[in-house]
Amino acid sequence: MQSDQVSTSRESVKAQIIRSLKDADVPSSGLKNPFYKQSDTAELIDHFIEVSYPWLGSTESQRIMQYDGLQLLMRAPYLLHGILSFSASHLSYLHHYNKKYCAAAVLHYQLSLISYQERLQKDVNSKNVDLLFGGCLLQSMMAFGYLFHEARDGPLDSDDKGIGLTWLRAMQGTKVLYEREELRPYLTKSIWLPVFLESNCWEEASCNHQEDEEESWAAHTSKALHRLFELDNSSIVDENPYRQPLALLCHLMRCESSHDNIGMFMMFSGKLPPEFIGLLENSDQKAMLIMSYWSALFGKIDQWWIVRSAKVECMRICGFLDKASDARIRELLAFPAAQCGYTLIT
Repeated sequence: MQSDQVSTSRESVKAQIIRSLKDADVPSSGLKNPFYKQSDTAELIDHFIEVSYPWLGSTESQRIMQYDGLQLLMRAPYLLHGILSFSASHLSYLHHYNKKYCAAAVLHYQLSLISYQERLQKDVNSKNVDLLFGGCLLQSMMAFGYLFHEARDGPLDSDDKGIGLTWLRAMQGTKVLYEREELRPYLTKSIWLPVFLESNCWEEASCNHQEDEEESWAAHTSKALHRLFELDNSSIVDENPYRQPLALLCHLMRCESSHDNIGMFMMFSGKLPPEFIGLLENSDQKAMLIMSYWSALFGKIDQWWIVRSAKVECMRICGFLDKASDARIRELLAFPAAQCGYTLIT
């Protein structure tokens, strides 16, 4: 009986979505494309609901999106279009020869971004906190997934200014929301609380190498990185711009690269300080080395929007750092290069 009620509810929501999109005439007015039609929307919704294997972030994130998301999306165009875009992107990944999925993914992603920015410029309150976080989470995952399509072939070269940072700034969106004073009273009551908890398992990560009982790969690599960055672990308060990102990275090196730890990897990007991002913008080799390790570890999680983009970014950074004059950087590059399949020249 309960299963029938859930099915009926989903069919009702789906019908509402299709009617609202039809009334808005979104596909025809938003994108002149002969492949994607309004009638295809039902397929995107069905796919979003029915996928049962890991494909939408952590277990908790996927559960909330697939069961609570449909009840929320009618109240927020950015969440509605985000869900349709994510579903279409996944279908495009599965059926890359079918042009309608790519067309749908691009259209709804653009509409989601426009609607989301418009919402942020208006009132942000308890009534839309769940909607905003849901939309932001979807956009973060899609921004990283699109990195696979946007990246140029081959490694970075001397004319490139840093790694592509569009996806990185998108992943910082949840941090921006999380730090808004007017939203904090409502976060403990949010449907996203389980995701917040798994993403924020560290409050102030630090590397205490004296606690390592054995010389594991993570401990050995962490010590080597700290020597390169001239950090001694004596204090977590330091003006060195590499300290916090390296501490977070060392924490991830000790964790399993699994679906349930996706939130921690995404939060790593969200916690990067402005000074560190500035270093990335200027192709700082040490900052890029940290990101090569992050992308190598993140790419071990087998989800469609992660694997290809993580490999692309890791390979591009490895190609750039393979020319580094510092032998220590080239030596430490062995792990990320092995993970993404880059053959080191040096």
